[in-house]
Amino acid sequence: GGGVSVDLAENFRSDARLVDWQNTVFAVLFGDRTDEDGQRAGQVAYEPGVARRAATDNAPAVELLLSSGETGATSYGERQRDSEARRVAARLRGIVDDGEVLLETEDGPRPASFGDFGLLLRATTDIKLYERALSRARVPYYVVEGMGFYDRPEVVDMLNLFSFLDNRTDEPALAGVLRSAMFGVSDEALLA
Repeated sequence: GGGVSVDLAENFRSDARLVDWQNTVFAVLFGDRTDEDGQRAGQVAYEPGVARRAATDNAPAVELLLSSGETGATSYGERQRDSEARRVAARLRGIVDDGEVLLETEDGPRPASFGDFGLLLRATTDIKLYERALSRARVPYYVVEGMGFYDRPEVVDMLNLFSFLDNRTDEPALAGVLRSAMFGVSDEALLA
């Protein structure tokens, strides 16, 4: 107890169109749900984001790629993910080949290139499907860090710090943060 709530609704990086889309979708997904007694049904209320960066133009900022899931994969889930990977790869190839997306630069607009895109995957489980699809579509790629974001040392250090601050009896988290590059306490000093 005794903590302070900090509202992180302001977004200074994303185009206003992206924030508007996010607000529309997540307001529905997090929408008010009540049980038969009219009580809130375990959902966290969605707090809309506030865009602090103006929309760059009126063009759509989000594009949904619907997948049919038809391949020779072994399971329904794998078919869906494989189809999704192929659709994403084909779309990236098309955007670059057709020059349909222009990016504003100091020297004026220029067509998007492959280096302007990044794919964020929730897990590396299906990364091979995406690598195969990108290769087949002749889309150059590279995988940044073979580990996930939450496995990176600096993130683990911060999670340990937050875990200890949340629970002052979490000694493993305290030891982890003290041994980290943040504090650099040696094993001998920690043992003492």
